[in-house]
Amino acid sequence: MLTKHYMLKRWPFAVSPNTAVFTTRDIIEKGKPILIVTHDRSDGAWQFHTKNTTWGTDARIAAFEEIVSHDLSVVQLSDLPLGWMAIRDSNAGTWVRQPIPSNVTVQQLTMYDDGQSIGAIQQEYQRVA
Repeated sequence: MLTKHYMLKRWPFAVSPNTAVFTTRDIIEKGKPILIVTHDRSDGAWQFHTKNTTWGTDARIAAFEEIVSHDLSVVQLSDLPLGWMAIRDSNAGTWVRQPIPSNVTVQQLTMYDDGQSIGAIQQEYQRVA
């Protein structure tokens, strides 16, 4: 299958296109937008989530190139440092980067109501950090 990353002049990430990344069924199987990206400090893993992620049986592993094929805008995050996250309100929104608060889990990052704005979410993360 020819994916969108082949239309790029070069692969922009420091890891290869076939690197395993964490995501969810909502993104891979249902086509929901990627709204939260984390680059984990502990192991360098990349995670791609939507709002209100369901855990457990809905967790999926995908090739990085599959994520880029799903949403080419994640290429903008190729330089996201370890221990940082990027979040946006919608597929058309602008990525907002920030360090991942040390005491916030990915589950907490993704379990917010669709009605919350990025500003409200960031304030909550700062409160618990």
